[in-house]
Amino acid sequence: MNNAYWNIFLSLFWGSLSLLGNAQSTEYRFAVSFFDKGGEACAFSNEAPLTFLSLRSIDRKFGQGITIDSVDFPVHGVYRNQVLALNTQLKEAGLSRWLNCQVVSCTDSSLAASIAALPFVKSVACIYRGNSILKKSGQPSFSPLPSVSTNTFDLAFAGSENAYGQASVQNQMLAADFVHGSGFWGQGMLVAVMDGGFTGVAEMPAFSQAYSNGQMLGNWDFVEQDANVYEDSQHGTFVLSCMAAWQPGAMVGTAPAASFVLFKTEHVAAETPMEEYYWVMGAEMADSLGANIINASLGYTEYDAPFVSHTYSTLNGTTAVGSRGAKIAAAKGLWVVNSAGNSGNKPWKYVGVPADAEHIFAVGAVQADRSHAAFSSLGPTFDGRVKPDVCAMGRNSTVMNAAGISTANGTSFSGPIFAGALASFCSMHPEAGQAELRQAVLLSCHAYKQPDEKFGYGIPHFGKASFLLNSKVIKGGIQVVPNPVQNGVLRLIVDAPQADTVALRIRNSSGMEVYRTQRNVSQKGPIALSINLRIGDLSAGVYWVQVEGSSGIWGEAKWVNP
Repeated sequence: MNNAYWNIFLSLFWGSLSLLGNAQSTEYRFAVSFFDKGGEACAFSNEAPLTFLSLRSIDRKFGQGITIDSVDFPVHGVYRNQVLALNTQLKEAGLSRWLNCQVVSCTDSSLAASIAALPFVKSVACIYRGNSILKKSGQPSFSPLPSVSTNTFDLAFAGSENAYGQASVQNQMLAADFVHGSGFWGQGMLVAVMDGGFTGVAEMPAFSQAYSNGQMLGNWDFVEQDANVYEDSQHGTFVLSCMAAWQPGAMVGTAPAASFVLFKTEHVAAETPMEEYYWVMGAEMADSLGANIINASLGYTEYDAPFVSHTYSTLNGTTAVGSRGAKIAAAKGLWVVNSAGNSGNKPWKYVGVPADAEHIFAVGAVQADRSHAAFSSLGPTFDGRVKPDVCAMGRNSTVMNAAGISTANGTSFSGPIFAGALASFCSMHPEAGQAELRQAVLLSCHAYKQPDEKFGYGIPHFGKASFLLNSKVIKGGIQVVPNPVQNGVLRLIVDAPQADTVALRIRNSSGMEVYRTQRNVSQKGPIALSINLRIGDLSAGVYWVQVEGSSGIWGEAKWVNP
Protein backbone atom coordinates (compact mmCIF):
# COMPACT_ATOMS: atom_id res chain seq x y z
CA MET A 1 0.00 0.00 0.00
CA ASN A 2 1.57 3.32 -1.04
CA ASN A 3 1.66 6.37 1.23
CA ALA A 4 -0.80 8.34 -0.91
CA TYR A 5 -3.39 5.63 -0.61
CA TRP A 6 -2.68 5.12 3.08
CA ASN A 7 -3.42 8.80 3.75
CA ILE A 8 -6.71 8.55 1.87
CA PHE A 9 -7.57 5.44 3.81
CA LEU A 10 -6.79 7.08 7.13
CA SER A 11 -8.96 10.10 6.36
CA LEU A 12 -11.89 8.04 5.13
CA PHE A 13 -11.78 5.27 7.68
CA TRP A 14 -9.91 5.85 10.90
CA GLY A 15 -11.08 9.46 11.04
CA SER A 16 -14.64 8.16 10.90
CA LEU A 17 -14.13 5.50 13.53
CA SER A 18 -11.99 7.25 16.11
CA LEU A 19 -15.02 8.14 18.22
CA LEU A 20 -17.18 5.10 17.61
CA GLY A 21 -16.63 3.01 20.70
CA ASN A 22 -16.81 -0.75 21.06
CA ALA A 23 -16.74 -2.31 17.59
CA GLN A 24 -18.10 -5.66 18.75
CA SER A 25 -21.56 -4.31 19.74
CA THR A 26 -22.31 -2.42 16.54
CA GLU A 27 -22.90 -3.10 12.85
CA TYR A 28 -20.52 -1.34 10.49
CA ARG A 29 -20.85 -1.01 6.75
CA PHE A 30 -17.93 -0.23 4.48
CA ALA A 31 -17.90 0.84 0.85
CA VAL A 32 -15.05 -1.08 -0.75
CA SER A 33 -14.01 0.50 -4.06
CA PHE A 34 -12.00 -1.41 -6.64
CA PHE A 35 -9.45 -0.21 -9.17
CA ASP A 36 -11.05 -2.01 -12.11
CA LYS A 37 -13.60 -4.64 -13.06
CA GLY A 38 -11.18 -7.50 -13.36
CA GLY A 39 -8.95 -6.27 -16.17
CA GLU A 40 -8.32 -9.06 -18.65
CA ALA A 41 -10.22 -11.42 -16.38
CA CYS A 42 -13.43 -9.38 -16.69
CA ALA A 43 -16.27 -11.73 -17.49
CA PHE A 44 -18.41 -9.18 -19.34
CA SER A 45 -18.41 -7.48 -22.71
CA ASN A 46 -20.43 -4.71 -24.29
CA GLU A 47 -20.96 -7.12 -27.19
CA ALA A 48 -23.09 -9.36 -24.94
CA PRO A 49 -25.13 -6.90 -22.84
CA LEU A 50 -27.96 -9.36 -22.19
CA THR A 51 -25.73 -11.08 -19.64
CA PHE A 52 -26.03 -8.07 -17.31
CA LEU A 53 -28.88 -5.83 -18.59
CA SER A 54 -32.51 -6.51 -19.48
CA LEU A 55 -33.63 -6.25 -23.09
CA ARG A 56 -35.81 -3.28 -22.13
CA SER A 57 -32.76 -1.49 -20.70
CA ILE A 58 -30.71 -2.23 -23.80
CA ASP A 59 -33.51 -1.06 -26.10
CA ARG A 60 -33.88 2.19 -24.15
CA LYS A 61 -30.17 2.91 -24.45
CA PHE A 62 -29.95 2.00 -28.14
CA GLY A 63 -33.08 4.04 -28.86
CA GLN A 64 -31.31 7.10 -27.47
CA GLY A 65 -27.96 6.37 -29.07
CA ILE A 66 -26.32 5.57 -25.73
CA THR A 67 -23.30 3.29 -25.79
CA ILE A 68 -23.07 0.41 -23.35
CA ASP A 69 -19.61 0.53 -21.74
CA SER A 70 -17.60 -0.80 -18.82
CA VAL A 71 -19.54 1.42 -16.40
CA ASP A 72 -22.47 -0.93 -17.05
CA PHE A 73 -20.42 -4.05 -16.24
CA PRO A 74 -21.10 -5.71 -12.89
CA VAL A 75 -18.52 -5.65 -10.10
CA HIS A 76 -15.86 -8.32 -10.60
CA GLY A 77 -16.95 -11.52 -8.86
CA VAL A 78 -13.45 -12.61 -7.90
CA TYR A 79 -12.82 -9.36 -6.04
CA ARG A 80 -16.12 -9.68 -4.20
CA ASN A 81 -15.40 -13.21 -3.11
CA GLN A 82 -11.87 -12.46 -1.94
CA VAL A 83 -13.14 -9.63 0.25
CA LEU A 84 -15.77 -11.89 1.82
CA ALA A 85 -13.21 -14.69 2.28
CA LEU A 86 -11.17 -12.56 4.69
CA ASN A 87 -13.51 -13.31 7.56
CA THR A 88 -16.72 -15.28 8.01
CA GLN A 89 -18.50 -12.36 9.65
CA LEU A 90 -18.19 -10.20 6.51
CA LYS A 91 -21.54 -10.08 4.71
CA GLU A 92 -22.25 -8.49 1.38
CA ALA A 93 -24.80 -5.67 1.79
CA GLY A 94 -24.87 -4.23 -1.72
CA LEU A 95 -23.09 -3.75 -5.02
CA SER A 96 -22.68 -0.74 -7.28
CA ARG A 97 -21.44 -1.32 -10.78
CA TRP A 98 -21.46 2.43 -11.54
CA LEU A 99 -19.28 3.23 -8.53
CA ASN A 100 -17.43 -0.11 -8.88
CA CYS A 101 -17.78 -0.90 -5.21
CA GLN A 102 -19.02 -3.52 -2.81
CA VAL A 103 -20.74 -2.68 0.48
CA VAL A 104 -19.90 -5.12 3.25
CA SER A 105 -21.32 -5.47 6.74
CA CYS A 106 -19.54 -6.67 9.89
CA THR A 107 -19.35 -6.12 13.63
CA ASP A 108 -15.55 -5.87 13.81
CA SER A 109 -14.38 -2.51 12.47
CA SER A 110 -10.74 -3.64 12.41
CA LEU A 111 -11.53 -5.82 9.38
CA ALA A 112 -11.39 -2.68 7.26
CA ALA A 113 -7.59 -2.70 7.48
CA SER A 114 -7.47 -6.25 6.09
CA ILE A 115 -9.76 -5.29 3.24
CA ALA A 116 -7.70 -2.22 2.40
CA ALA A 117 -4.55 -4.35 2.16
CA LEU A 118 -5.92 -6.32 -0.81
CA PRO A 119 -4.05 -5.27 -3.98
CA PHE A 120 -7.19 -4.68 -6.08
CA VAL A 121 -8.88 -2.47 -3.47
CA LYS A 122 -8.74 1.25 -4.22
CA SER A 123 -10.32 2.60 -1.03
CA VAL A 124 -12.39 1.65 2.00
CA ALA A 125 -14.87 4.08 3.56
CA CYS A 126 -17.05 3.62 6.61
CA ILE A 127 -20.57 4.59 5.53
CA TYR A 128 -22.68 3.27 8.40
CA ARG A 129 -22.27 2.64 12.11
CA GLY A 130 -25.28 1.78 14.24
CA ASN A 131 -27.80 -0.85 15.21
CA SER A 132 -27.81 -4.11 13.30
CA ILE A 133 -30.25 -3.81 10.37
CA LEU A 134 -29.06 -6.39 7.83
CA LYS A 135 -31.58 -9.18 7.14
CA LYS A 136 -30.12 -10.53 3.88
CA SER A 137 -33.12 -12.55 2.76
CA GLY A 138 -33.82 -13.68 -0.78
CA GLN A 139 -33.08 -12.05 -4.11
CA PRO A 140 -34.97 -9.32 -5.99
CA SER A 141 -37.57 -10.57 -8.46
CA PHE A 142 -39.65 -8.51 -10.86
CA SER A 143 -42.58 -9.13 -13.19
CA PRO A 144 -42.57 -8.07 -16.84
CA LEU A 145 -44.18 -4.82 -17.88
CA PRO A 146 -47.90 -5.33 -18.62
CA SER A 147 -49.98 -3.90 -21.42
CA VAL A 148 -52.43 -1.59 -19.65
CA SER A 149 -55.74 -0.61 -21.23
CA THR A 150 -56.72 3.01 -20.59
CA ASN A 151 -60.46 2.48 -21.18
CA THR A 152 -61.30 2.71 -17.49
CA PHE A 153 -59.24 5.87 -17.09
CA ASP A 154 -60.61 7.51 -20.24
CA LEU A 155 -64.26 6.85 -19.45
CA ALA A 156 -63.99 8.02 -15.84
CA PHE A 157 -62.24 11.21 -16.93
CA ALA A 158 -64.66 11.95 -19.76
CA GLY A 159 -67.73 11.27 -17.65
CA SER A 160 -66.88 13.39 -14.61
CA GLU A 161 -66.27 17.06 -13.95
CA ASN A 162 -64.37 16.12 -10.78
CA ALA A 163 -62.46 12.98 -11.69
CA TYR A 164 -59.34 14.14 -9.85
CA GLY A 165 -61.23 14.80 -6.62
CA GLN A 166 -59.06 16.62 -4.11
CA ALA A 167 -56.03 16.32 -6.42
CA SER A 168 -57.51 18.59 -9.10
CA VAL A 169 -55.29 21.63 -8.52
CA GLN A 170 -51.99 19.75 -8.49
CA ASN A 171 -52.90 17.91 -11.70
CA GLN A 172 -54.27 20.92 -13.52
CA MET A 173 -51.38 23.19 -12.52
CA LEU A 174 -49.08 21.12 -14.75
CA ALA A 175 -51.80 20.54 -17.39
CA ALA A 176 -51.73 16.84 -16.60
CA ASP A 177 -55.43 17.00 -17.40
CA PHE A 178 -54.48 17.95 -20.97
CA VAL A 179 -52.32 14.85 -21.30
CA HIS A 180 -54.87 12.57 -19.62
CA GLY A 181 -57.71 14.05 -21.64
CA SER A 182 -55.69 13.22 -24.76
CA GLY A 183 -55.71 9.55 -23.69
CA PHE A 184 -52.29 9.23 -22.06
CA TRP A 185 -52.00 8.17 -18.44
CA GLY A 186 -48.42 6.87 -18.32
CA GLN A 187 -49.13 3.58 -20.08
CA GLY A 188 -45.97 1.79 -21.19
CA MET A 189 -43.78 3.73 -18.75
CA LEU A 190 -41.86 2.17 -15.85
CA VAL A 191 -41.24 4.37 -12.82
CA ALA A 192 -38.83 3.39 -10.04
CA VAL A 193 -39.82 4.97 -6.72
CA MET A 194 -37.03 5.23 -4.13
CA ASP A 195 -38.00 6.08 -0.58
CA GLY A 196 -37.89 5.03 3.08
CA GLY A 197 -40.94 2.74 3.22
CA PHE A 198 -44.35 2.10 1.71
CA THR A 199 -46.56 1.01 4.59
CA GLY A 200 -50.10 0.03 3.63
CA VAL A 201 -49.66 0.28 -0.13
CA ALA A 202 -50.51 -3.35 -0.89
CA GLU A 203 -53.85 -3.12 0.95
CA MET A 204 -55.05 0.32 -0.15
CA PRO A 205 -58.05 0.58 -2.51
CA ALA A 206 -56.33 3.48 -4.29
CA PHE A 207 -53.74 1.05 -5.64
CA SER A 208 -55.95 -2.00 -6.12
CA GLN A 209 -56.34 -1.40 -9.85
CA ALA A 210 -52.57 -1.05 -10.25
CA TYR A 211 -52.09 -4.42 -8.56
CA SER A 212 -54.89 -6.14 -10.48
CA ASN A 213 -53.50 -4.76 -13.76
CA GLY A 214 -50.03 -6.09 -12.93
CA GLN A 215 -48.57 -2.56 -12.80
CA MET A 216 -46.74 -3.16 -9.51
CA LEU A 217 -43.77 -5.13 -10.78
CA GLY A 218 -41.79 -5.79 -7.60
CA ASN A 219 -39.87 -4.39 -4.64
CA TRP A 220 -36.46 -4.41 -3.01
CA ASP A 221 -35.16 -3.09 0.29
CA PHE A 222 -31.51 -2.15 -0.20
CA VAL A 223 -31.00 -1.26 3.45
CA GLU A 224 -32.08 -4.57 4.93
CA GLN A 225 -31.47 -6.59 1.75
CA ASP A 226 -34.90 -8.19 1.52
CA ALA A 227 -38.09 -7.78 -0.51
CA ASN A 228 -40.25 -6.20 2.21
CA VAL A 229 -40.68 -2.49 1.55
CA TYR A 230 -44.09 -2.21 3.23
CA GLU A 231 -42.65 -1.14 6.58
CA ASP A 232 -40.79 1.58 8.49
CA SER A 233 -42.40 4.63 6.88
CA GLN A 234 -45.55 5.87 5.15
CA HIS A 235 -43.57 8.58 3.37
CA GLY A 236 -43.22 6.44 0.26
CA THR A 237 -46.95 5.69 0.40
CA PHE A 238 -47.74 9.40 0.23
CA VAL A 239 -45.25 9.81 -2.61
CA LEU A 240 -46.63 6.89 -4.63
CA SER A 241 -50.19 8.19 -4.26
CA CYS A 242 -49.24 11.41 -6.07
CA MET A 243 -48.54 9.32 -9.18
CA ALA A 244 -50.44 6.03 -8.96
CA ALA A 245 -53.62 6.67 -6.93
CA TRP A 246 -56.84 5.81 -8.76
CA GLN A 247 -60.02 6.71 -6.91
CA PRO A 248 -62.04 8.91 -9.28
CA GLY A 249 -63.87 11.65 -7.44
CA ALA A 250 -61.53 11.34 -4.45
CA MET A 251 -57.93 11.30 -5.70
CA VAL A 252 -56.29 10.51 -9.02
CA GLY A 253 -52.53 10.63 -9.46
CA THR A 254 -50.60 11.99 -12.40
CA ALA A 255 -49.69 8.60 -13.93
CA PRO A 256 -52.17 5.91 -12.82
CA ALA A 257 -51.52 3.71 -15.89
CA ALA A 258 -47.73 3.61 -15.43
CA SER A 259 -45.97 0.60 -13.95
CA PHE A 260 -43.93 0.85 -10.77
CA VAL A 261 -41.09 -0.77 -8.86
CA LEU A 262 -40.68 0.20 -5.21
CA PHE A 263 -37.20 0.50 -3.69
CA LYS A 264 -36.38 1.24 -0.08
CA THR A 265 -33.02 3.00 -0.19
CA GLU A 266 -33.50 5.23 2.85
CA HIS A 267 -32.69 4.22 6.44
CA VAL A 268 -35.23 6.30 8.34
CA ALA A 269 -33.62 5.76 11.76
CA ALA A 270 -30.36 7.60 11.02
CA GLU A 271 -28.61 9.89 8.55
CA THR A 272 -25.42 8.31 7.21
CA PRO A 273 -23.54 8.26 3.88
CA MET A 274 -24.81 4.70 3.34
CA GLU A 275 -28.05 6.15 2.00
CA GLU A 276 -26.31 7.84 -0.92
CA TYR A 277 -24.75 4.55 -1.93
CA TYR A 278 -28.12 2.83 -1.81
CA TRP A 279 -29.65 5.70 -3.82
CA VAL A 280 -27.12 4.89 -6.54
CA MET A 281 -27.78 1.15 -6.28
CA GLY A 282 -31.51 1.77 -6.63
CA ALA A 283 -30.86 3.85 -9.72
CA GLU A 284 -28.71 1.05 -11.15
CA MET A 285 -31.42 -1.53 -10.55
CA ALA A 286 -33.94 0.79 -12.20
CA ASP A 287 -31.59 1.09 -15.17
CA SER A 288 -31.04 -2.66 -15.42
CA LEU A 289 -34.82 -3.25 -15.41
CA GLY A 290 -35.27 -0.74 -18.21
CA ALA A 291 -37.10 1.88 -16.15
CA ASN A 292 -37.88 5.18 -17.81
CA ILE A 293 -38.12 7.41 -14.75
CA ILE A 294 -36.67 7.46 -11.25
CA ASN A 295 -38.56 9.41 -8.61
CA ALA A 296 -36.67 9.99 -5.37
CA SER A 297 -38.16 12.24 -2.71
CA LEU A 298 -34.83 12.12 -0.90
CA GLY A 299 -31.95 14.48 -0.29
CA TYR A 300 -28.74 14.61 1.71
CA THR A 301 -27.02 17.54 3.38
CA GLU A 302 -26.22 16.76 7.02
CA TYR A 303 -25.11 13.45 8.57
CA ASP A 304 -25.10 12.16 12.11
CA ALA A 305 -21.74 12.37 13.90
CA PRO A 306 -19.06 11.26 13.33
CA PHE A 307 -19.79 11.32 9.60
CA VAL A 308 -18.87 14.49 7.71
CA SER A 309 -21.80 16.53 6.38
CA HIS A 310 -21.87 18.18 2.98
CA THR A 311 -21.02 21.83 2.46
CA TYR A 312 -22.26 24.20 -0.21
CA SER A 313 -19.04 23.62 -2.15
CA THR A 314 -20.12 19.97 -2.46
CA LEU A 315 -23.02 21.05 -4.66
CA ASN A 316 -21.13 20.98 -7.94
CA GLY A 317 -22.86 17.92 -9.36
CA THR A 318 -19.75 15.74 -9.36
CA THR A 319 -18.41 15.48 -5.79
CA ALA A 320 -21.10 13.73 -3.73
CA VAL A 321 -21.63 10.00 -4.28
CA GLY A 322 -25.35 10.45 -4.86
CA SER A 323 -24.84 13.24 -7.37
CA ARG A 324 -22.28 11.22 -9.28
CA GLY A 325 -24.77 8.37 -9.46
CA ALA A 326 -27.60 10.66 -10.58
CA LYS A 327 -25.44 12.09 -13.34
CA ILE A 328 -24.59 8.58 -14.56
CA ALA A 329 -28.28 7.61 -14.45
CA ALA A 330 -29.14 10.57 -16.67
CA ALA A 331 -26.30 9.66 -19.03
CA LYS A 332 -27.75 6.12 -19.27
CA GLY A 333 -31.04 7.54 -20.57
CA LEU A 334 -33.11 7.62 -17.39
CA TRP A 335 -35.26 10.55 -16.39
CA VAL A 336 -34.12 11.37 -12.87
CA VAL A 337 -36.66 13.34 -10.83
CA ASN A 338 -35.39 14.28 -7.38
CA SER A 339 -37.00 16.56 -4.82
CA ALA A 340 -35.08 19.81 -4.35
CA GLY A 341 -35.34 19.73 -0.55
CA ASN A 342 -37.17 21.54 2.24
CA SER A 343 -34.46 23.85 3.58
CA GLY A 344 -35.33 27.11 1.88
CA ASN A 345 -36.12 28.82 5.19
CA LYS A 346 -33.35 27.11 7.20
CA PRO A 347 -29.63 27.87 7.66
CA TRP A 348 -28.89 25.33 4.92
CA LYS A 349 -31.09 26.93 2.28
CA TYR A 350 -29.84 25.18 -0.83
CA VAL A 351 -30.95 22.09 -2.72
CA GLY A 352 -29.55 18.83 -1.41
CA VAL A 353 -27.64 15.92 -2.90
CA PRO A 354 -28.34 14.57 -5.53
CA ALA A 355 -30.61 17.43 -6.67
CA ASP A 356 -27.45 19.32 -7.66
CA ALA A 357 -26.63 16.83 -10.43
CA GLU A 358 -26.64 17.89 -14.07
CA HIS A 359 -29.28 16.80 -16.57
CA ILE A 360 -31.83 15.75 -13.98
CA PHE A 361 -35.04 17.41 -12.83
CA ALA A 362 -34.67 18.84 -9.33
CA VAL A 363 -38.22 19.78 -8.35
CA GLY A 364 -39.07 22.71 -6.10
CA ALA A 365 -42.42 23.47 -4.47
CA VAL A 366 -45.09 26.08 -5.04
CA GLN A 367 -48.45 26.78 -3.42
CA ALA A 368 -51.86 26.39 -5.02
CA ASP A 369 -51.72 30.03 -6.14
CA ARG A 370 -48.42 29.26 -7.94
CA SER A 371 -46.34 31.31 -5.49
CA HIS A 372 -43.09 29.97 -4.07
CA ALA A 373 -43.39 27.76 -0.98
CA ALA A 374 -41.04 29.25 1.62
CA PHE A 375 -39.61 25.86 2.67
CA SER A 376 -38.60 24.89 -0.87
CA SER A 377 -34.81 24.70 -1.19
CA LEU A 378 -33.01 27.23 -3.32
CA GLY A 379 -30.36 27.32 -6.00
CA PRO A 380 -28.06 27.88 -7.65
CA THR A 381 -25.50 25.10 -7.41
CA PHE A 382 -22.00 25.97 -6.21
CA ASP A 383 -20.83 26.13 -9.82
CA GLY A 384 -23.66 28.49 -10.76
CA ARG A 385 -26.16 26.23 -12.53
CA VAL A 386 -29.92 26.82 -12.30
CA LYS A 387 -31.62 24.85 -9.51
CA PRO A 388 -34.30 23.82 -8.94
CA ASP A 389 -35.03 22.91 -12.54
CA VAL A 390 -38.83 22.99 -12.31
CA CYS A 391 -41.57 23.39 -9.71
CA ALA A 392 -44.90 21.76 -8.90
CA MET A 393 -47.43 21.98 -6.10
CA GLY A 394 -45.77 21.03 -2.82
CA ARG A 395 -47.71 22.96 -0.20
CA ASN A 396 -50.99 21.36 0.86
CA SER A 397 -50.49 18.67 -1.76
CA THR A 398 -53.17 16.00 -1.74
CA VAL A 399 -51.73 12.65 -0.67
CA MET A 400 -53.08 9.34 0.53
CA ASN A 401 -52.14 6.59 2.97
CA ALA A 402 -54.01 3.69 4.53
CA ALA A 403 -55.98 6.10 6.74
CA GLY A 404 -57.31 8.01 3.75
CA ILE A 405 -56.76 11.33 1.99
CA SER A 406 -54.93 14.21 3.61
CA THR A 407 -52.64 17.08 2.66
CA ALA A 408 -48.91 17.38 3.19
CA ASN A 409 -46.12 19.87 2.60
CA GLY A 410 -42.78 19.25 0.94
CA THR A 411 -40.86 18.89 -2.27
CA SER A 412 -41.30 15.20 -1.47
CA PHE A 413 -44.71 15.61 -3.11
CA SER A 414 -44.05 18.20 -5.80
CA GLY A 415 -41.42 15.76 -7.12
CA PRO A 416 -43.73 12.79 -7.76
CA ILE A 417 -46.57 15.01 -8.97
CA PHE A 418 -44.16 16.23 -11.65
CA ALA A 419 -42.65 12.76 -12.25
CA GLY A 420 -46.07 11.23 -12.94
CA ALA A 421 -47.04 14.06 -15.28
CA LEU A 422 -43.72 13.55 -17.07
CA ALA A 423 -44.45 9.82 -17.41
CA SER A 424 -47.84 10.54 -18.95
CA PHE A 425 -46.30 13.16 -21.25
CA CYS A 426 -43.62 10.71 -22.40
CA SER A 427 -46.27 8.07 -23.14
CA MET A 428 -47.92 10.69 -25.36
CA HIS A 429 -44.72 11.21 -27.37
CA PRO A 430 -42.97 7.82 -27.59
CA GLU A 431 -40.99 8.70 -30.69
CA ALA A 432 -39.42 11.89 -29.33
CA GLY A 433 -35.86 11.85 -28.01
CA GLN A 434 -35.05 12.65 -24.40
CA ALA A 435 -33.22 15.88 -25.21
CA GLU A 436 -36.13 17.04 -27.35
CA LEU A 437 -38.66 16.20 -24.63
CA ARG A 438 -36.62 17.92 -21.92
CA GLN A 439 -36.27 21.08 -23.97
CA ALA A 440 -40.02 21.19 -24.64
CA VAL A 441 -40.76 20.79 -20.93
CA LEU A 442 -38.35 23.56 -19.95
CA LEU A 443 -39.61 25.89 -22.67
CA SER A 444 -43.13 25.42 -21.37
CA CYS A 445 -42.16 26.65 -17.88
CA HIS A 446 -43.55 29.99 -16.78
CA ALA A 447 -40.15 31.47 -15.80
CA TYR A 448 -38.08 29.98 -18.60
CA LYS A 449 -36.81 33.34 -19.83
CA GLN A 450 -35.86 34.52 -16.34
CA PRO A 451 -34.98 31.52 -14.15
CA ASP A 452 -34.15 32.25 -10.54
CA GLU A 453 -33.07 30.59 -7.31
CA LYS A 454 -36.67 29.94 -6.16
CA PHE A 455 -38.51 28.63 -9.21
CA GLY A 456 -35.65 27.59 -11.46
CA TYR A 457 -37.28 27.57 -14.89
CA GLY A 458 -40.66 27.47 -13.23
CA ILE A 459 -43.92 25.55 -13.43
CA PRO A 460 -44.18 23.46 -16.61
CA HIS A 461 -47.32 23.23 -18.74
CA PHE A 462 -47.42 19.85 -20.45
CA GLY A 463 -50.08 21.02 -22.88
CA LYS A 464 -47.84 23.79 -24.12
CA ALA A 465 -44.88 21.38 -24.17
CA SER A 466 -46.88 19.02 -26.38
CA PHE A 467 -47.78 21.83 -28.78
CA LEU A 468 -44.16 22.98 -28.88
CA LEU A 469 -43.00 19.43 -29.53
CA ASN A 470 -45.39 18.98 -32.41
CA SER A 471 -45.15 22.61 -33.61
CA LYS A 472 -48.92 22.81 -33.26
CA VAL A 473 -50.60 26.01 -32.16
CA ILE A 474 -54.36 25.99 -32.68
CA LYS A 475 -55.33 29.64 -32.65
CA GLY A 476 -59.07 30.08 -32.39
CA GLY A 477 -59.68 26.45 -33.33
CA ILE A 478 -59.98 22.90 -32.07
CA GLN A 479 -58.87 19.43 -33.10
CA VAL A 480 -60.42 16.03 -32.50
CA VAL A 481 -57.80 13.40 -31.68
CA PRO A 482 -57.94 10.66 -32.69
CA ASN A 483 -60.40 11.03 -35.52
CA PRO A 484 -62.37 8.73 -35.88
CA VAL A 485 -62.85 8.60 -32.12
CA GLN A 486 -61.91 5.55 -30.05
CA ASN A 487 -63.38 3.81 -27.02
CA GLY A 488 -66.48 5.96 -27.08
CA VAL A 489 -64.55 9.04 -25.91
CA LEU A 490 -64.51 12.28 -27.90
CA ARG A 491 -61.26 14.17 -27.20
CA LEU A 492 -60.89 17.82 -28.13
CA ILE A 493 -57.58 19.64 -28.19
CA VAL A 494 -58.20 23.35 -27.70
CA ASP A 495 -55.98 26.41 -27.40
CA ALA A 496 -58.15 28.20 -24.85
CA PRO A 497 -58.01 32.02 -25.11
CA GLN A 498 -59.01 32.39 -21.44
CA ALA A 499 -60.29 30.61 -18.35
CA ASP A 500 -64.01 30.18 -18.84
CA THR A 501 -67.08 27.97 -18.65
CA VAL A 502 -67.63 26.64 -22.14
CA ALA A 503 -70.53 24.97 -23.90
CA LEU A 504 -69.83 21.86 -25.96
CA ARG A 505 -72.42 21.17 -28.65
CA ILE A 506 -72.59 18.20 -30.98
CA ARG A 507 -74.56 18.30 -34.23
CA ASN A 508 -75.20 15.46 -36.65
CA SER A 509 -74.68 15.67 -40.40
CA SER A 510 -78.18 17.14 -40.79
CA GLY A 511 -77.34 20.04 -38.48
CA MET A 512 -79.52 18.81 -35.59
CA GLU A 513 -78.10 19.29 -32.10
CA VAL A 514 -77.86 15.84 -30.49
CA TYR A 515 -75.79 16.54 -27.40
CA ARG A 516 -74.87 19.48 -25.19
CA THR A 517 -72.81 19.81 -22.03
CA GLN A 518 -70.62 22.30 -20.18
CA ARG A 519 -67.01 22.17 -19.05
CA ASN A 520 -64.98 24.45 -16.82
CA VAL A 521 -61.68 25.63 -18.32
CA SER A 522 -59.33 26.54 -15.48
CA GLN A 523 -56.64 28.41 -17.40
CA LYS A 524 -55.59 29.92 -20.68
CA GLY A 525 -53.56 27.77 -23.05
CA PRO A 526 -53.63 24.24 -24.46
CA ILE A 527 -56.34 22.11 -22.88
CA ALA A 528 -58.00 18.77 -23.54
CA LEU A 529 -61.76 18.41 -23.21
CA SER A 530 -63.25 14.93 -23.20
CA ILE A 531 -66.81 13.66 -23.55
CA ASN A 532 -67.97 10.12 -22.86
CA LEU A 533 -70.13 9.57 -25.95
CA ARG A 534 -71.84 6.58 -24.34
CA ILE A 535 -73.78 9.12 -22.28
CA GLY A 536 -75.45 10.37 -25.44
CA ASP A 537 -75.56 6.94 -27.10
CA LEU A 538 -74.77 8.44 -30.48
CA SER A 539 -75.03 6.25 -33.56
CA ALA A 540 -72.20 5.81 -36.04
CA GLY A 541 -71.74 8.65 -38.49
CA VAL A 542 -70.29 12.08 -39.18
CA TYR A 543 -70.74 14.83 -36.58
CA TRP A 544 -69.65 18.38 -35.78
CA VAL A 545 -68.54 19.58 -32.37
CA GLN A 546 -68.51 23.24 -31.36
CA VAL A 547 -66.85 24.91 -28.36
CA GLU A 548 -68.31 28.22 -27.23
CA GLY A 549 -67.07 30.47 -24.43
CA SER A 550 -68.49 33.67 -22.95
CA SER A 551 -66.73 35.73 -25.63
CA GLY A 552 -68.00 33.68 -28.56
CA ILE A 553 -67.26 30.50 -30.47
CA TRP A 554 -63.73 29.16 -29.97
CA GLY A 555 -63.98 26.77 -32.91
CA GLU A 556 -65.63 23.69 -34.34
CA ALA A 557 -64.43 20.48 -35.92
CA LYS A 558 -65.79 17.62 -37.98
CA TRP A 559 -65.36 14.10 -36.63
CA VAL A 560 -66.41 10.52 -37.16
CA ASN A 561 -68.11 8.22 -34.66
CA PRO A 562 -67.33 4.72 -36.01
